[in-house]
This record gives sequence, structure tokens and C-alpha cells, in this order.
Amino acid sequence: MTLPIVFSVFLSDLRAEDLACLTETGYNNPYLKVYFPGKPPIKTEVQKRTLNPRWRFKSEFYYSEILFPDLLPQKYMAIECWHNRMFNDKFIGRASIDLFTLATGPSHYTLNLKKEDNSDAGRVFFKIQMDEVRNMIIRLESLVLVPNDESSADTLYLEYRYSAKRSIDPTYKSSVMSVEKLTTIEASPMIVNASLKSFQEESIEIKVKKKSVSKLKTTIQNSQCRVQFSTYFSPEENVGMPFKEPLMLSGKIVADLIGVVKYANLPKFAQMKGGTFDENGIQGGLVVVGATPPTPVRPHPETLHTYARSYSLRGRIATLTTPVRSGTPVYRDPTSNLPPLPPPLPFPPLEPQTPSSVLPLKLNSLPTGWEVRRNSKDQLYYLDHNTCSTHWNLPIENDEI
Repeated sequence: MTLPIVFSVFLSDLRAEDLACLTETGYNNPYLKVYFPGKPPIKTEVQKRTLNPRWRFKSEFYYSEILFPDLLPQKYMAIECWHNRMFNDKFIGRASIDLFTLATGPSHYTLNLKKEDNSDAGRVFFKIQMDEVRNMIIRLESLVLVPNDESSADTLYLEYRYSAKRSIDPTYKSSVMSVEKLTTIEASPMIVNASLKSFQEESIEIKVKKKSVSKLKTTIQNSQCRVQFSTYFSPEENVGMPFKEPLMLSGKIVADLIGVVKYANLPKFAQMKGGTFDENGIQGGLVVVGATPPTPVRPHPETLHTYARSYSLRGRIATLTTPVRSGTPVYRDPTSNLPPLPPPLPFPPLEPQTPSSVLPLKLNSLPTGWEVRRNSKDQLYYLDHNTCSTHWNLPIENDEI
């Protein structure tokens, strides 16, 4: 069973420059509409009498991709700019960017706004943090504590936790160890809910504690060390990374902690460190270790084939026209004064066929961009969103594809 991929999205720092003027006074009353797949449209406040507006805007939400994470390059976030009027607001321009670039590229974006005739209408700037978050599993294994001198007690254990010091992160305790015999310490696995980017900036804080109630102190009691994830990290799951860290007490090294750290259930997507995105693609920035590398997607102005998807919001219908082969999506509100959308291209009708020749439903074996549906006669058939066509068989069994 494929688990859903969950992204934490935080949108902020919205502003625009050099907007196309729609009034005789030389100013607009601009505001923005932000469209994100599967989410209601987000609207900013209106800025009065300006062509270079700046919005004090922040929006935070979660986005999940359940069945087809490979379709992220074909899903888009769109931003529309409107001129506010007493009746019938006027459309200024729109811009869009695919979700794959948002999830793997930088966090700062500059997009060109386009009018209905594809001419320039200004630029829009924004910052977006789109981080995949998972419950990562961290295991400390083969732990051995090696003191620099003889210890006066052997009832010690390790207390460790995630260095971010969030209220959701518990403190873990290891088994009791013997200093004299150098026994291996058994540590419980840690579960950390974080993104791959923020996770590598943190560490494990480890502190030596005494188990007995005796007043006699040991030379390594309360000594501490850190295991930095960026230093001991492997993008391959369940691959041990050996480490050796000194335990410090009052600025002195009193012991060494030796062990192996392993990771499991790591996120696959993470935004870059630094960099920007503009009309020329990604500029600068570093890819996070273990993350899927970004692939700059340059949208084409023309669309070969499109189909429409709609969703209802409090009685109003907002329509998204999504490109199948090339182009950028167009978001429109039917209640606005824009020209109506042309009718979507329908899928070709299917010829009747006996149910015995229909393939069984196998979601995991579907090619990218394919979908399975059931007709009124309870027969299964396949939709190819890449070519806007329908088929009875998958491409491996259909010689015509």
C-alpha cells in the first residue's frame, strides 16, 4: 500500500511590480487570487492606488498527494492579479508554476504575469516553503562508552533527544551500562516528524546520567555530546553510519561515545538551500543531500490538448484547465467578466466490448498519466491523460500505443 506524501506549505512575502495599468488615473487597486490543487482559492486584501503593491499575507496549509506523486510536474499553483472595482473586477494577468519545481527548487520565485493575449502584465514575487514531512525513524546501534580514566560507578545510562527541543519530541533513555566491562548500550529508536532540509540542520543531544541513588559521583556523569545529522547522514535507508563523538564536561573530554546511526522512512522531496527562480529557471542554490534533484520546467505558451477539472466552493464553481501535453494551466472564475472558457475536449467514445477482455484494476502497475475508470455497463477502461485518449488495454498489451 502506497502511503500519501504530505507537504507542509507556507506562502508569504507576496508583492508585484510594474503592473499593467487598467485605469485613466494611472493606478490600479490590485489584489491576488492564489489557486493550489485541491484547495479553495486564497484571496489577498486590496491595495489602493498602486502599480507596485506589497501584501502582508501569510497562508499555511498541508497538501497531500496520495496515488500519483509522479504527476507533480503536471500539477500547478497559479496566481492571478485583479483590479478591484465596485462592479465587475478587471483581470490584470496570471502566472503559474508546477508543484515539482516548488517541492524541489528554491523558496523564492519571480514569475511574469501574462494577459489573455499572452502579453506582459507585470511581475509577481513570492516566497513559498513546500516541505515533505514524514515520521523519520532514527536508530542508534552498537553504542559503547569509553571513559578516559577509571570510573567509580557502573550504573550509568544515556538520555538523548532531538535537538530542536520541540514539545512534540520526547526524551529517550537507553539501557543501563557497565563502564568497567564496556558493555554495548541498547537504545530505543527515535521518531522525528520533520522535513529532510530542517532535519539535517539538527542533531541528537546525548547526556550521561547515573542510575543509582548513591551520592558518589562518577567522572563522566552529566557529560554531553552531539551527533550531527549532516555529518553522519546516509540517503540510503537502514545503512549504518559509524560515528565517534567526545563526551564533554566542563570543557574537558572525559570519554568517547562510539556507535552507528541508521535512518528509515526518509522524505524524498526537499527544497534547495538558497537560490531563486525566475523566467530563466533556477539560479544558484544547493540541493539537499538525499533529496530528489529539481528539473526546471519552462512552460510553453501554446497548449495542444486540454481538459477541464472543476470543484465546488460554497455554491461557486472555479474551473482549472490543465495542460496535458504542454502549456500552463488557466484558472478562471465563471462569475467574473472574463470571456467564457471553450468547452473541454471530450475523450473519444469507447466501442462495446465484453467484460471478459477487460484487464483487472492494478493501481500500482499503471503508467504515468494513466487512470482507470468504470463505465455505465460496469466495464473497466483506461484514460491516457498524456494523449487525451481512452483504451481498453494497458500500453504493454496494446500495440497501437
